[in-house]
This record gives sequence, structure tokens and C-alpha cells, in this order.
Amino acid sequence: MPLDSSAIVKNNAIVTAYDEYIKAQGLVLENVVVKVRQKSESEKLDEQYASGLFAGGINNRTIDLRNEVFGGDIFQYLQGRVPGLTVTGTPGNYVLNYRGGGLSGGNVALFLDEMPTDAMMIEGIPVAELALIKLMPNTVATAGGGTALAIYRKKGADLTASLESPTDIINYNGYTVIKEFYNPDYDKQPDNSKADKRMTLSWNPAIFLAEVNPVIPVIFYNNDQTKRFKIVAEGVTNDGRILMMEKIIEPGSN
Repeated sequence: MPLDSSAIVKNNAIVTAYDEYIKAQGLVLENVVVKVRQKSESEKLDEQYASGLFAGGINNRTIDLRNEVFGGDIFQYLQGRVPGLTVTGTPGNYVLNYRGGGLSGGNVALFLDEMPTDAMMIEGIPVAELALIKLMPNTVATAGGGTALAIYRKKGADLTASLESPTDIINYNGYTVIKEFYNPDYDKQPDNSKADKRMTLSWNPAIFLAEVNPVIPVIFYNNDQTKRFKIVAEGVTNDGRILMMEKIIEPGSN
């Protein structure tokens, strides 16, 4: 069978190319390892909430509020937390200045979810409902490239987590441990040197009745002065009705 000339040409071309590669003149670069820098939580949060003119910015200062617990408003929270930012005034009359500029009326423009707003609109929002604060010292989002404070409310998964786990939960220690009512046993430990002046002679909060017209024995020691006894019985029936009975009993009576 005659050889295919086209196949011979292709094989020769491959061999020639390989020889040229082996004998190639010039520089051969060393292996290069490409490493990707992991984004910080602050950068991830910025990408999640900020957009357009408010996104990024190496000079911006970001505060993550998603897990903050604070009882006051956001401006009380910011006092002393951001270098260069001064918050003065009281609720309804807050003034914000950055690095001392505009001391009389404030030089910080306020934005809520990237919409222009004022302090009164923001101060009523609980800190637990906010996700992010960005202080932008120089931004084109304001007239003349001034300072802006952008505040973002929680959304998506952050909002769901906040609703499922509210931050205003208060844990109490609970009620004190139930103590047994003191009933002296004069058969075992008589003490005639001290007068017995107890006002309540017997108290039993855990009587459960499961019969019709049951008889419940009540045994107690009397004090040194009581001649008549007042019995107060309170309870709840199986169907939720409240019962109460008071009765005076004298010795010898039924």
C-alpha cells in the first residue's frame, strides 16, 4: 500500500515544531503562582449594600452594625467611635462635623439607603435594624465633594436573622426555689422555753383531688395563743373554674 503523502508532511511538521521548541533561543520565564487576596468582611458587606457612587473607596470608614446591641439611637452610638467625626446636640437636634469643619451647622451630608435625609429621619431607627455605616470624607455624592455619612438598613438574610433573633431579649434568673413550709414537730423537739406565736399554722399549696367528696387530713401543731382557726381553701377545677372558701372553726366544732 502506498504511503499517504499528506500524513508524512504532517508528521514532519510536528517533529520540526518540537525541534524548534527544544532549540528555541530567548528567555524562558519561571513558573508564576497567581494568588487571589481574600476579601475582608468589610469589603463583602460593602459589596452587599453599597452601589454606584457609594461603593468602594479606600479612604472610607465602614462600621458593621449587624451584630451590635445598643439601647440609644445611632448618633449616640457614633459618638467617639469614628476618628475625626464629632456628634453634638440632643435627639431632634443632632449636628455632625468631620475634622472640625462647619462647626455651627455641620458639614456632613446624611444618606439613608443612599437617599438624602436628615438626622431626625434616622435617629428614630433602632440600631438593631441597621446593617452598615460608611463615612466618606470626600465623595462626589455630595455637592462639592464633601463628607457624607451613609447609613444602610438591614435587608435579605441579615433582616431575617434579626427578626428571628431579636436583640432586645432579656434573660431573667427566674423565680426562687420553692421552700417547704415550716411545720414544727413538737413530738421530737419540744421547746417550752420559747413562746410559739406563729400566725400561719399550716400551708399546703399542692393538694390534688381526684375523687368525689374526698377527705383530706390536715395535721398541724397549734401555737400558744390561738383559740379559733380560720381556714382558707383556694383551687381550680379541671374545667378551669376558680374556687375559694373561708371558714372559722372553733375547737369541738365540726
